[in-house]
Amino acid sequence: MGSMSGKVAIVTGASTLIGQGVVRALNSEGAKVVMADIAIEDGKALASELGEGVTFVETDVTDDGALDALIAASVDAYGGIDYLVNLASTYMDEGVNSSRQVWQDSLNINLISGQVLASKVAPEMEKRGGGRSSTRFDLGQGRAARSDDVFGSKGRHHRDHAKRCDAITADEYPCELDQPWLDLVEHHEDGHQ
Repeated sequence: MGSMSGKVAIVTGASTLIGQGVVRALNSEGAKVVMADIAIEDGKALASELGEGVTFVETDVTDDGALDALIAASVDAYGGIDYLVNLASTYMDEGVNSSRQVWQDSLNINLISGQVLASKVAPEMEKRGGGRSSTRFDLGQGRAARSDDVFGSKGRHHRDHAKRCDAITADEYPCELDQPWLDLVEHHEDGHQ
């Protein structure tokens, strides 16, 4: 049995290369994983490959109804939620050539939707004694923000429900795609803020 046996994790953006790596790492440590993404074929293929203990749920993170359905599916399938890994993102911005709508859509996907999902999942984590929420976000063109800078007091509220609430960015934690995600979290816990 792995170190996460009996735990349940939701991973958004789970059909991407990084998302698939996180799903594989969590699964190899014994966690039940609910994959959430709009890329249906890739998501279903990985869930099928990994088999029992991995479920794919088509989820548009910008749709609150879809987030509610994701949470319900997670609880129905595995009895609760212990971890949330927000990896859903878009890279559609074109820097200074981006329109206001492109920036708003990018912020909605890359930042706001992760916070909304963390708010929605916190009560389920609390039912199981607390959990962990990690968000990987990018504000475009490689610019990243820390969780306290973005979430403020609301982020601290989520830390009360989730035992840890972190922001992991590619700039802070560059890694090879095959590096286990759990190593990144461990690195973060060792004092790299």
